Amino acid sequence: MLFSVVCLAQALYYEARSESIAGKLMVAEVIYNRMEDGNFPTTVCEVVYQEDQFTWSDNPPPIKEAKLWGLIS
Repeated sequence: MLFSVVCLAQALYYEARSESIAGKLMVAEVIYNRMEDGNFPTTVCEVVYQEDQFTWSDNPPPIKEAKLWGLIS
């Protein structure tokens, strides 16, 4: 479960970090809709890291806003 939260957080960070809450929720909705569709994997991490689904997932860039991740106080 924890790993799924991290995968979802990464997807939201890389796909919608500059978007409103509504924009972030739309990205999450796409991921969960894919999980329920028989043509996609069934877990958050498998959907997020499925080949050619999210451009950043093959080689995630460094996290620039470390405070958002709790890496600094």
